[in-house]
Amino acid sequence: MVTTMKLHAHPPLPAPQVKPAFSFPYPLHSPSSHRFRMSSASLPPLPDNRVVLGCGAVSVDFLAAVASYPNPDDKIRSTSAKLQGGGNAGNALTCAARLGLKPRLISKVADDPQGKGILEELEADGVDSSFIVVSEGGNSPFTYIIVDDQTITGWARLVYFDGRLHETALVVAQEATRRGIPILIDAERKREGLDELLNLSSYVICSAKFPQAWTGAPSIPSALVSMVLKLPNIKFVVVTLENGLSEEVDVDDLLETLKHKKDTNSTLPTCVSSSKVKLHAKGIGTVGGRLLLGTAEKIPPSELVDTTGAGDSFIGAVLYALCANMLPEKMLPFAAQVSLGSPNRSSTLHRSSVEFFFTLEIPSDGHSRKRTASASGRHLGLFLIVASVTLGVGSLVWVEDPDVAWIDGEVVAVNGEDIKVVVKSSNVYPKDAEAPPCGVDDMTKLPYLHEPGVLHNLKSRYDINEIYTYTGNILIAVNPFQRLPHLYDSHMMAQYKGAAFGELSPHPFAVADAAYRLMMNEGISQAILVSGESGAGKTESTKLLMQYLAYMGGRSASEGRSVQQQVLESNPVLEAFGNAKTVRNNNSSRFGKFVEIQFDDRGRISGAAIRTYLLERSRVCQVSDPERNYHCFYMLCAAPPEDTHKYKLGNPRTFHYLNQSNCIELDGVDDAKEYAATRKAMDTVGISSEEQDAIFRVIAAILHLGNIEFAKAKEIDSSMPRDEKSWFHLRTAAELFMCDAKALEDSLCKRVIVTRDETITKELDPEAAVGSRDALAKIVYSRLFDWLVDKINSSIGQDPNSKCLIGVLDIYGFESFKTNRCLTEAGGIIALLDEACMFPRSTHETFAQKLYQTFKNHKRFSKPKLARSDFTICHYAGDVTYQTELFLDKNKDYVIAEHQALLSASKCSFVSGLFPVSNEESSKQSKFSSIGSRFKGVMEAIRISCAGVDEVTVCKKLLEKVGLEGYQIGKTKVFLRAGQMAELDARRTEVLGRSASIIQRKFRSHMARRSFVLLRRSAILVQSVCRGELTRHVYESMRREASCLRIQKDLQMYLARKAYKELCSSAISLQTGMRGMAARSELRFRRQTRAAIVIQSHGRKFLARSEYVKLKKAAVTTQCAWRARVARKELRKLKMADLEEAKTQENAKLQTALQDLQLQFKKPKRGY
Repeated sequence: MVTTMKLHAHPPLPAPQVKPAFSFPYPLHSPSSHRFRMSSASLPPLPDNRVVLGCGAVSVDFLAAVASYPNPDDKIRSTSAKLQGGGNAGNALTCAARLGLKPRLISKVADDPQGKGILEELEADGVDSSFIVVSEGGNSPFTYIIVDDQTITGWARLVYFDGRLHETALVVAQEATRRGIPILIDAERKREGLDELLNLSSYVICSAKFPQAWTGAPSIPSALVSMVLKLPNIKFVVVTLENGLSEEVDVDDLLETLKHKKDTNSTLPTCVSSSKVKLHAKGIGTVGGRLLLGTAEKIPPSELVDTTGAGDSFIGAVLYALCANMLPEKMLPFAAQVSLGSPNRSSTLHRSSVEFFFTLEIPSDGHSRKRTASASGRHLGLFLIVASVTLGVGSLVWVEDPDVAWIDGEVVAVNGEDIKVVVKSSNVYPKDAEAPPCGVDDMTKLPYLHEPGVLHNLKSRYDINEIYTYTGNILIAVNPFQRLPHLYDSHMMAQYKGAAFGELSPHPFAVADAAYRLMMNEGISQAILVSGESGAGKTESTKLLMQYLAYMGGRSASEGRSVQQQVLESNPVLEAFGNAKTVRNNNSSRFGKFVEIQFDDRGRISGAAIRTYLLERSRVCQVSDPERNYHCFYMLCAAPPEDTHKYKLGNPRTFHYLNQSNCIELDGVDDAKEYAATRKAMDTVGISSEEQDAIFRVIAAILHLGNIEFAKAKEIDSSMPRDEKSWFHLRTAAELFMCDAKALEDSLCKRVIVTRDETITKELDPEAAVGSRDALAKIVYSRLFDWLVDKINSSIGQDPNSKCLIGVLDIYGFESFKTNRCLTEAGGIIALLDEACMFPRSTHETFAQKLYQTFKNHKRFSKPKLARSDFTICHYAGDVTYQTELFLDKNKDYVIAEHQALLSASKCSFVSGLFPVSNEESSKQSKFSSIGSRFKGVMEAIRISCAGVDEVTVCKKLLEKVGLEGYQIGKTKVFLRAGQMAELDARRTEVLGRSASIIQRKFRSHMARRSFVLLRRSAILVQSVCRGELTRHVYESMRREASCLRIQKDLQMYLARKAYKELCSSAISLQTGMRGMAARSELRFRRQTRAAIVIQSHGRKFLARSEYVKLKKAAVTTQCAWRARVARKELRKLKMADLEEAKTQENAKLQTALQDLQLQFKKPKRGY
């Protein structure tokens, strides 16, 4: 059945006015009670943004009045009913609206009277219902509420979900998370899709049964601790306890202490709070925060009428408190007071029976969360925080040096904080006197894990040509800048095949083998991250990893080119269009690359795919000295004369996009040969000659675009090509793009703004025209690069049925330069950058000011002194200062509508294919997108992990036991101060002596236990033999008895079967005789019948034949007589015709004779 849905549109609702004093339209308490009213003096002011977005269920409440309140089993009829809107989300947001917020509700109803009543109720209460979907057909949900006659007289700042409509709610929650909007969840019970919502939530309000049902913890306090540990973004959890707590509390008995502190004499809502402590739940973990216990108003049983809507009102009050930044200890009494009044029912006073509100608040920094066990299986590593050290005369140290980084030395004198007069102790680190001269292959074995120790170990191994070093399961490679073929031949691959990780020397083959073995043994896809600064050798390391994986899962030579060979053959193409010379590397990949190698069930390579991202598009237009642009530009300029003449190219120094740097040629690189090699590689990967020609036409067009300069035109704020040279390059670019030159000029110098009523053409000044030119060049090159990647993937082929894959991620690492204008970290900053790019008037100065305001209190963000638009981020590897001048331009990723229209209309099918027309782009408006929004997930995935200890609690107890102070325990690592590692070594030596005696004692205990176990095993063996013999006797008796029964059964069966067969044979004989006699009688009758039929048929045939012959003879006679008569008549006619003809001939003769005679008489006679 298909249900048609339509959006119920309403006119915009008037904004609710915030009243000067807070009060309900009805009394919260009876006049006789001595309870207070809430007023504006006790409430914090609301912010400007008071929009609250809710998603959940709404329903119709039929409020029925009866003479007296019924018992649960009573069957009664209502005398009157009043329609009201209800439902969890509807009630909560109605309360929020009456408190002064601006709620919006996402829900659905039917177009029946009940649904219309819901919409009217919500609109009347100030809830924006324009987002409610109205279904054509169906019924709106409804409930009955029965009371007695005496009772009846922009975006959001916060998002609320009641757990229903989970699919819609999840979409809204994901968008809210992306925008940084906090989320509140009403977790009444376990529902479908609730787990996904909880993972995104900031606040949770749940029933008394939910925490234990969701976590499986033995008690509510321990369940709360478990929820906090499981939910990454949670700030506090509120639990409403209807009957209080009667079970034993595991959270350090803190809850029981708070219960004793609460004022039992007060009838008003109260709240008691603990200080910030570490709350521990046995077997679950530890979390830092506060435990708050709130009490509701005490209501006499005689006054308790109905609790309908109280919980929803409580949530509405919490929404108000969060928007007003109210503290939890004030929020709980406030929400309890509101819930008693239940603002959702304008005509009914409802009383709640809730006794406690139980809250667990987590600090905003989130650093206090710790787990007893980690599901990821990672271990805690020991890291060092640099601090002052205590050194004595004769100590070996590392001293910081500005030229060579670190130099080793020996302390000869100490004078306070100064060591050897000049160097302060804060720049000195202890040196391991027993370190081997060749270094260690795994740096987790270093006794002092600090920067000089790590660098010295790497240098020691590099000096003996050992370029690889482990750090746990991380492989560190130092670029040797020379070929080492003996390290990567087939013999070396055979050595690492199947070897345990760490058994042989560090090598990329070991990492690849470990990933391959894990994939085969566990059936789980693996990923290898290759990261480092420019020139570190990432691309070469990636090739080595792929080489080994092809060795392990490759196919035989008879099966044609392998997938790995095809991937390697595509490298020259990608390097030509995606690599460039940088300061540290002549062939630096300026894009991230993720190679997926797919395997079948037998571990053989079945397919592959290359994913690229974050191409450095700005390099197309801006090149710093002494770097170069992408290799393909220089290759094309060095192409054969026929190609350069066709594309109207020449010396690279004549093109603006190439001559910004003095570096044009590379030592040892022939661009002409590289051009030919790239052409050959393009043939190999399946790019046709026509496509190659189109590709280089586009490359040449980009170069000509860069040489178009602009000057002011006649009109104000307008521009045009500067001179004839610029016009030449514009016409050439249009010719290469195969588009109209005038259209190209207009797309660079004008913008079309589409409004609701008209279309406005705006002129661009020369500076804006240059920006438009560069934007066109960048987007064309980006689309061309994406096309090449797609073409290569289609050539390689992928296996859609592959179950496992190994991904190799080749991505740039952490680099810090004098000028840093490329940000690849800090997701919050990228969100603000996306927001700034959406506004046309935003500049890097306004973006910087927004950063200063938003992150002024963030511990990892700071503003440099005397800087107007710079900012500093404290990375894990050090502080980096960024300049924001080009942030906005580099982040923009959308296609300008004029450029899209220009190139999609190109007569070249290749160029128009790069810019296909879509419905969204046909509207003549540029749809915003950015680099940051496309690759936030990639940045979050790049993390550094290190081996260590897995148990946080064990590490903590160990360090406390040895008496260390000043250490810090993180989520997965332990940080130690300088010198504490040496102190641990000393304590280790002390413990070893005691351990020897313990080992001896344990060994003796082991030997005695082994003797006892052997004796016990012998006794058990004897007992088992005896019991076995007795069991065999019993079994033999049972078997004989079973055999007797079987023989008797078979004999009885034989006799019965024999008698049955005899009786059956007799019956069959009688039946055979009777059936035979009946058959013979039937046969005799059938023969007689058949003979009679034959006689009759012959008799009838004779009579019929006689009649037929007689009739035939008569017919023939008649025919003969008739034919004779006709013939005679015809003969007479013929004879008469002959007579007439003879008479005619005779008459003719007589006429002729008569004429002759007449002629003779007419002739004159001679002689007269």
